[in-house]
Amino acid sequence: MSADALDLIVKLLNRDPRKRLGAGPGDAEEIKAHPFFKCIDWQEALQRKLKPPKPLVKPIVETGLKFDIFKDLEEDDDHSKMLHWTFVSDNF
Repeated sequence: MSADALDLIVKLLNRDPRKRLGAGPGDAEEIKAHPFFKCIDWQEALQRKLKPPKPLVKPIVETGLKFDIFKDLEEDDDHSKMLHWTFVSDNF
């Protein structure tokens, strides 16, 4: 994490609401002026002209992770096996 990112987080999470970044007379302008946002053109952001950054996360295919929850479906086409599957439980 960059020093600017850490500084921004610390200032936004100040326990005293009166001392938090953006709580002063400058309101959100205080936040927008923080060094973390130095590369942001706020007028372009307001006009929705900025392009979002590309994620740095590799797709699952490139990471080598394998998810075999659908393996049985490919082998015998019994779709009923997935009817009660959930992200909350690990018993399929």
